[in-house]
Amino acid sequence: MILRDDSTNTSTTYSSISTSTDKNYLVISQALSPVLVEGRFYDLTIKEGSNVIYKDKVFCTDQTISSYSVNSGEYTVPTGNDVFDNDYIVIWKINQI
Repeated sequence: MILRDDSTNTSTTYSSISTSTDKNYLVISQALSPVLVEGRFYDLTIKEGSNVIYKDKVFCTDQTISSYSVNSGEYTVPTGNDVFDNDYIVIWKINQI
């Protein structure tokens, strides 16, 4: 797992991560050091061996999931050629250890 801070362009690689499954979800248990900084974006890359199996963008906030909205009032119903766009939001809950 690699986390790259978009603000500083520095990467931290976690070579041994603990994973489990919960129904159809992959759960990653990893203490993050250095600690993520609130208000910053990070690029997340997960590899299996040398193969990249997942990439995502992470935004760090201390807001609760129930009150946070990345796009409040900005959702539009797809029409025309964009009906089949597969846009989604991944919510990560990271507990500081």
